[in-house]
Amino acid sequence: MPFSQHRWPLTSSLVADAPDEPGVFAVWENDELVYIGHAKRRTGLRAALTEHLQDRVPCTREATHYAWRISLNPEKTERDVLADYYRERGMLPRCNRLEA
Repeated sequence: MPFSQHRWPLTSSLVADAPDEPGVFAVWENDELVYIGHAKRRTGLRAALTEHLQDRVPCTREATHYAWRISLNPEKTERDVLADYYRERGMLPRCNRLEA
């Protein structure tokens, strides 16, 4: 998984420090990884994480933590991370299954 071992609490002050760069992010609900997504160049990681913080994504409404990674090709990186996750666990994270 391309995320550091460190997870940040999903709080407004910490999300405000996230970069405005494109990338891939993961959202946890306690110890369960519930969503892997990407942020394009025009929106950036901070804006994408703010969507989850502000309860705009129903499936991640109870999210507690997040991690991110900058990527020059976030859509491909997201596909690769999801494929790796699926190979390791035989399923996608809960909220990604709702999108499939």
